[in-house]
Amino acid sequence: MDRKYLDDTFPEQLVLARDVSCHNVPLNTAGLLRVGYGDDVQDPPGGQFMRRPDDQLTGKLVDVASAEVLGSLPQQPVSFVKEALIYGIKMSHKFGITSLQEASANTLYLHALLELESEGRLDMQIFPHIVHAPEDFAQEKAKSLHRLIDSAESFCSQLVDARFVKFWMDGAPIPPHFTLCDIGPDGHPNEERLLLGFKELLEALTKHDATGLTCKIHCAGDGAARRALDVLERVRQSNPSGPVHELAHCNAINQDDISRMAELRITAEMSPAIFHDTNLTSNYPNIFEWPFEELQDTGVHVTVGSDCFLTDTPGLFPALSAVVERFGTQKGKTPKEVGGPKICRIMTLAGAEAVGKASEMGSTETGKKANFIAVNRDLSRGEFSRARVLKTWFEGKMVWEDIDNAVSM
Repeated sequence: MDRKYLDDTFPEQLVLARDVSCHNVPLNTAGLLRVGYGDDVQDPPGGQFMRRPDDQLTGKLVDVASAEVLGSLPQQPVSFVKEALIYGIKMSHKFGITSLQEASANTLYLHALLELESEGRLDMQIFPHIVHAPEDFAQEKAKSLHRLIDSAESFCSQLVDARFVKFWMDGAPIPPHFTLCDIGPDGHPNEERLLLGFKELLEALTKHDATGLTCKIHCAGDGAARRALDVLERVRQSNPSGPVHELAHCNAINQDDISRMAELRITAEMSPAIFHDTNLTSNYPNIFEWPFEELQDTGVHVTVGSDCFLTDTPGLFPALSAVVERFGTQKGKTPKEVGGPKICRIMTLAGAEAVGKASEMGSTETGKKANFIAVNRDLSRGEFSRARVLKTWFEGKMVWEDIDNAVSM
């Protein structure tokens, strides 16, 4: 995308946009002038200013190149954030979601959550991951974010547990730029595609691990996953019984690294779920693998996440129907019947285990939170393709009912 298309409609008004992946930020000419970016600006480590053939800026900022701009944006009022959260919570109820992990939390987000809870309007169990680095996704300066992480305990409540931290190891595995980090012919990650240095990540992970904070590391390429595991191996040496950290996405993991994940007690969060059945999956099979069977057979803890906020809905059933037959075979059962129970556990109890709340949620047992749903299909038999949520309960209160299909209950 070139800024000329924005300039045609907004010749004087500063305009900034973000694509669906949040890894690309287009600015118009007025925006570039406001932030002082000229054709002589240099690419930062882990980022790129896209250019025209004549070396002029197109206006698109890729990955870390957008950090300074996003960190300088005016903050939305808390009331606006609360309104957006309420909308998201209600939409989540409609699709059977009663708990979630936020992957790019900042100060404004945490204050909005606490206000909603104090007002009795937070009908959701939320596990915010406060951004450590890079800072662009949080739209907040690094120093402020790091202070927020240090005070994470003060934002914990009955419905919010903020003792989680987020890192991005590389970019996005999608066109047009494919900024993921692969493993090179020498067996090492492509250093030019890494957003964090070994020492920087090691120091941060060691600190957070020692204080009991769970860290989630975005790894879009197998090189990023390998580097994250190299660092986590060092962390485990100093604290073998530390928190169970996570690699986010796990769409591409080298076979040699799958066993390392099990040995190091690292959760594989298989996301974005919306990519499990798209043209991307079929067109780039070497990037979008998601080795469910191999990870589970090796003993790796597996969860599934949506990781996208700009889809029409947060519904996961279509994505799950695309992967339900990827859990191996068993005599006397169809692939769906093999995968159905495994996916049901991944979507419920495994998620609770990943955030350390298996004793409180994730299954219908005496003493646990009464968070559950009613659906029109037997999910334990892998019947996800036409599944629909009929009712959703949160802490014993029905928060969603499909009125149009209530008779089917």
